[in-house]
Amino acid sequence: MIRTTPPRSDGRFGATIDFWHTLAIPRPEAIPGIVAARRASWIRALTRARAAHLPSEAEFARFERWCATEERKGRAPDLQRQAGWMAQRTGGQVQVTPLRRDLDRGILSAPIELAPGARPVLARLRRAGFRIALLSNLIFESPRAIRQLLTRWEILAYLDAMVTSADAPWSKPDPRIYRRALRRLGVAPSRAIHLGDLPLDVEGARAARMAAARIDPHSRRPARRTDPRVVGYASWKEVTVESLRQTILAPEAA
Repeated sequence: MIRTTPPRSDGRFGATIDFWHTLAIPRPEAIPGIVAARRASWIRALTRARAAHLPSEAEFARFERWCATEERKGRAPDLQRQAGWMAQRTGGQVQVTPLRRDLDRGILSAPIELAPGARPVLARLRRAGFRIALLSNLIFESPRAIRQLLTRWEILAYLDAMVTSADAPWSKPDPRIYRRALRRLGVAPSRAIHLGDLPLDVEGARAARMAAARIDPHSRRPARRTDPRVVGYASWKEVTVESLRQTILAPEAA
């Protein structure tokens, strides 16, 4: 069960973990269907709002690029901002609450699986005394939908906190969202590591003075580590409690 009050920092270790493509892996063949379902949700919402015109495929592509750009700048657009973007271009002011429910239904019905090997690693981290938070950018889905997926996969009980860009004014790589998660865990940055799949995950963690681990089967790991507080893994099956501890405790590069 996720705790509602943060524990006091007592020197224990902490881990923050990304959701999409780190814990949650959509089947490759499912991604076009997820995108199509998302666009269909917007079409239904704009139709109900009696928009002057409905977005074309090109307009949807521009919308998604805008969302990605805002996210990369550390200010992921919440659904209200997305609705404002759409209203300016279509003349339809959608009701956000039913749209959110519709978007969540699309995510919850999609073939999205827990990353192989993630559950036993989370269990070992908890046994080792780590405090754990989900820390993720959510653009097209709500924290409630993500909780349902975590419950479905039987890993919600491993989490002490959940922090997302949907309920914060920032998104990764802004270091402030990492610090919010650490405050909820009661863990100092020098005792924590962030696990994610993208360079921005590493960038934000290091800006927050945390260690970082990148889990990405497609990345080419360098022959030697240039930053002793960053480690790379091809999969969760390579992740060990000891390697995470060593990375956290490694000295900062001179």
